[in-house]
Amino acid sequence: MKKRIVGLLAAALTVGGTLTGAMVATSATATAGPCGHWSKDKVLWMEHYYTHCGATRVYVNVTDRGGIRPSFCIDPGATEYLGTNVTYAHSDGTRC
Repeated sequence: MKKRIVGLLAAALTVGGTLTGAMVATSATATAGPCGHWSKDKVLWMEHYYTHCGATRVYVNVTDRGGIRPSFCIDPGATEYLGTNVTYAHSDGTRC
């Protein structure tokens, strides 16, 4: 009986460690924003961002649930918070 309890405990720790490792990897991936429009999943909503990886300052066009927003300029290497209602964001490379 003691061996069975120890075996079950070891299995539980292995599964727990595997799940914890997966959660850490997912969390790290979510915080590293890629180039362009990306989002971060919160409990009840999504936060949207735009990261510009180009070498020049460009216009970004944003569409949200209310329609098209005015374009804004973004600097090279910058990340801009867009809000929670965004449905689409892109840049065609037009310089500011």
